[in-house]
Amino acid sequence: MGDLIRFPIVRRRAHVVLAWDAAWEEYRVEAIGRKDRGDSLTWRSEYGQAVDRGLVMAEHFGLPLVDLTAEGRGK
Repeated sequence: MGDLIRFPIVRRRAHVVLAWDAAWEEYRVEAIGRKDRGDSLTWRSEYGQAVDRGLVMAEHFGLPLVDLTAEGRGK
């Protein structure tokens, strides 16, 4: 599976981001920095589903996954 990078981090290279979208009240999973931007944005209501989707997307595109959610911060 893909690499999971924990919060906090600043990425300038292409990556897949997992973040909480307060406007939709769902988790947003999106590939950032890719030139071909087709089908690279999804929303999930549960954190586990969002992480799974992010890992699949990261593996598909060959990019690291950056988790920006409160759940992604190490305890």
